[in-house]
Amino acid sequence: MRATLTLLTASVAVGGTIPRGEWDGDISGMPNAKLPQSPLLGNGYTGIAIDYRSNQTANKIGPGNGGSVDFWVNTNTMWQCANATGTQHTSEETFPPPRCERMAFGGYSIRPFSSVSSFSAVEEIETATLHTNQSTASGILNTKTVMNPNEKGSFYTMMMSFGPSNECQDVNITVWVVSSTSIGSVSNVSFEDSILQMNRRSSSHEESSPYSVWTALALFLDVPTVGEPIIRRNATSSFDEVSAVVSVCPGKPVTLMFGLADNFNNESNTVTNSFDPSQAAVSAAKKASVASIQSASDSFWSSYWKVATLDTPDFPNLNKGWYFAQYFTHCALGRLGSPPSGLYGPWVSSDNPAWNGDYTLDYNQEAQYYGIFSSNRIDQFSSYGSPIFEWEPSARVQAQQEAQSAGIKCANNTLHLRVI
Repeated sequence: MRATLTLLTASVAVGGTIPRGEWDGDISGMPNAKLPQSPLLGNGYTGIAIDYRSNQTANKIGPGNGGSVDFWVNTNTMWQCANATGTQHTSEETFPPPRCERMAFGGYSIRPFSSVSSFSAVEEIETATLHTNQSTASGILNTKTVMNPNEKGSFYTMMMSFGPSNECQDVNITVWVVSSTSIGSVSNVSFEDSILQMNRRSSSHEESSPYSVWTALALFLDVPTVGEPIIRRNATSSFDEVSAVVSVCPGKPVTLMFGLADNFNNESNTVTNSFDPSQAAVSAAKKASVASIQSASDSFWSSYWKVATLDTPDFPNLNKGWYFAQYFTHCALGRLGSPPSGLYGPWVSSDNPAWNGDYTLDYNQEAQYYGIFSSNRIDQFSSYGSPIFEWEPSARVQAQQEAQSAGIKCANNTLHLRVI
């Protein structure tokens, strides 16, 4: 897992026995073909990774000119499959087996109009909370992000303004999705009834691709926008965007409430090609509340840290690494019923991740589970077998065909999805 890497890329402060990650200045690790060295949040299904660049104004719509805090969002089920020749995969029994790889999804950005003089971020693993602070001429713009550990994709980011005066800050909120590329995906952005929405589908040919994963993210704004939102499709070679401006005033937090949905059934490991998740994402965003998400998060993580503890006063780095590993293991694997995690968990930010971001069937697949039994977290093992068992029908076909050509071999990777 990422724990030791975190200690190399961020300073670590200790509150009680549970450490936290701290960043000052730019975090320029996204998009990334591997695991980002960023503040991370996850529930075993949905993941968030923070990126920040102080002068990032290019390719961003809206009138703001400050730094941009980018929240990259993805899930453990965002896949695209093709056969050995690179065309869309047409059948579960195609031989050679399909080449399946993880793909990026999208996210959202927060950028104040005033120029930013300094930036910091905190990864509170004890409460699974991400904080950012941007110092501007109007004061400090703070964000707090919390995820519901019990639902597929329900989370909020609360923006708060602090400063010596009561001056409000105009802030640009941009929701963006990775655009259609050579892999044949379809993406879209929209704005209607206080909802900024985007969705991406891994294939434009649902009849010819049994693994057409379709994911949607909706943002519900609880305050009026300043002016009309702006939509820009094919804004760059990489993103479609929809942007709105809101005012954040001292003492009056603004909440960005998110709902995520897709056409994947995590109980049966199946995708339903005909299901459009857009309305489900909107419903999830509208029904969620700060109180419900915060209560679920507080309850879960308070119990989580009581299952196992470690105290090594003579080896502080071991103590810190152990707690970070405990945190990231749950963020990537979740609990009973969560989909399995590929090489980079739910934090994939590139359509071409290294080694496909898949379930490489050697110690890479096993390594995520090394510490769960000794840490008394047996429920996290439930997702281990899915990639292996779901590959069994295709393995039978492959074995039969290769046996006829006097050669038998095992696949070096696999996929856990099926189609209905």
